Amino acid sequence: MKFIAFLILSLVVVLLVNGATSYIGAMIALALLGTLMHPGSFAAFFGGGFGMALAWTSLALFLKFSTGSDLPEKMGELFGVDSAMAILLITAVIGFVLGAFSGLSGHLFWKMLRKKPKNIYRGNL
Repeated sequence: MKFIAFLILSLVVVLLVNGATSYIGAMIALALLGTLMHPGSFAAFFGGGFGMALAWTSLALFLKFSTGSDLPEKMGELFGVDSAMAILLITAVIGFVLGAFSGLSGHLFWKMLRKKPKNIYRGNL
């Protein structure tokens, strides 16, 4: 359940923050979201990754089809790729990697700050 909630919230946060800041602002926002929600390592990694990938891909598709621009084709020519869909796939992969490690960083930051119980018997060490 936390995975789906984190995925939806990360998608919304990236869509809102990317309009005002660069991708670094979205990464910081995802890390803060991971810190506040502490969804778990799996949910933080994949929820943040898929959230940012879906946000970036949907924004790219929206801009392509709403303006009728041929910018993706021109970017594909610059990068040596013939297809605009390949550029969208590259955008999704980069968004996944950035979002995944941002969400995981937030979760690990929360884990680092969490108080650990002391004086617990741990057996013979």
